[in-house]
Amino acid sequence: MKLFRIGLVLAVLCSPVFGQNLVSLAPPGAVAGFILNDLSHNPYLRGVARDWAKSGLEAELRRAMGEQAADPALLGLISGGIAAALYPSGDFFAIAKPTPQALQSLRKGLRKPQNRGGWQVDTQGGVVTGLSKDLALLASPPAFERFIRNQRGLKAPVGGDIAFWAEVPKNLANQLELPPRIGLTLSAVKRLTFSLKLTSQGISQETRLEFLPGVDPQLSNIALPKDRPWELGDFPQGVAASTSVVDIPALGRYLNALSRDLNSSLNLDLSAFGKRIAQVTFNAPTGQRGLQNDALAQFGDMLLFVEVLDPPTAEANLLGLLQNVAAFATPEGKGGFKVVGNEGDFKAVEVGLLGRLYYRFDADRLILATSKTALEGLGNPTWKENSRFQQSRQTIPASAVSYGFSDAAQIPSVEELLQNTLLPAGNATQARRARELSKRMGDFMVSVLKRFGDGINYAAVEGNTLISRSFSNVKW
Repeated sequence: MKLFRIGLVLAVLCSPVFGQNLVSLAPPGAVAGFILNDLSHNPYLRGVARDWAKSGLEAELRRAMGEQAADPALLGLISGGIAAALYPSGDFFAIAKPTPQALQSLRKGLRKPQNRGGWQVDTQGGVVTGLSKDLALLASPPAFERFIRNQRGLKAPVGGDIAFWAEVPKNLANQLELPPRIGLTLSAVKRLTFSLKLTSQGISQETRLEFLPGVDPQLSNIALPKDRPWELGDFPQGVAASTSVVDIPALGRYLNALSRDLNSSLNLDLSAFGKRIAQVTFNAPTGQRGLQNDALAQFGDMLLFVEVLDPPTAEANLLGLLQNVAAFATPEGKGGFKVVGNEGDFKAVEVGLLGRLYYRFDADRLILATSKTALEGLGNPTWKENSRFQQSRQTIPASAVSYGFSDAAQIPSVEELLQNTLLPAGNATQARRARELSKRMGDFMVSVLKRFGDGINYAAVEGNTLISRSFSNVKW
């Protein structure tokens, strides 16, 4: 998730321009939209901008674009921000404030521009491109006609430096001719919104998932729980941890009903489990560990705690589920599901090519470990002995249905991961450049990740809305 946040804010670092409220220029009535503000002059990003300049990656990108016969000036296409909107009719509208160099490059690509209301307009392949003195737009013809007739003033239901929203149009299930059960699920969702804001202390996020009351009571009861999670302070410390409420038996029944609409034979019996789950991660996965076939190493060293109501029945259900997972995760003639003995008071099983898992049933919970390292983590001090966790825990409301905490970032070997991904190809010069690019990217990502500190998140139910909030400390 941290890499996702970083990637979004880095898109604006190539060139400085002035900001503008772009979303209000779009026609109203959108059912989905995206906003990226002008962050090029944001004071909080100056350190990241220095890291970017020091990395030399912009020069590499410009050189790569030149070799592909693309104009390097286009790197500044969205430097001043962008707003995009989608309408119930299927029409779309996007407007951005590029750098002057990017605008000049776009003008060269216009074939037969016409002047309409101060805009140079060109239509190709049913898509309208429009350029003004400092703005560029891309739209379907009907959306552009609304814009040029001054039908503007879109009001986004969410704000932030980066924001997204999507509503489910009425009768969409009927238009897509979805099966009844799946159509009901889709119809119950009203809107999803996401926002990200940069503050002097770090990055804050908020996601809202709104449901229409009474449309699908079963889904609402699962997605909007009323119970409270386990106290995270009672679990062993690691790199990160979370605790949440999920009605596991109801979720199993719901998934079974959906599968029948898809003519599937899914038959989950999760009635022996409860409603509480907790997870502790001890080590972030790195490139080399992710390539190893050892106890789900690609997911890191992790402990999963699940509430149980009937341990013997829950164990039978767990083994049946793991056998099904092993079948899906195993090519013909490779491995399978196998019970391999004990590790202390834990039972060990091989789950196809995914590796070895360890599990134990206590009186009220299942403990599942992905590695021996995770098992050893059971002996760690609890989170309530961590003063930074205790301080962050005070910000969690009593009504929270889930919450989590991540300790100060442990930097994975990003460079190593990239070297395993960007495999040298072609001649010696190409291979050398691939290795150099991998090193530059690795160094840059590590320098950015080192700026991140502790993080806290929680979710709470307000009416028919599940609201998730998180905050990551950043040393800008």
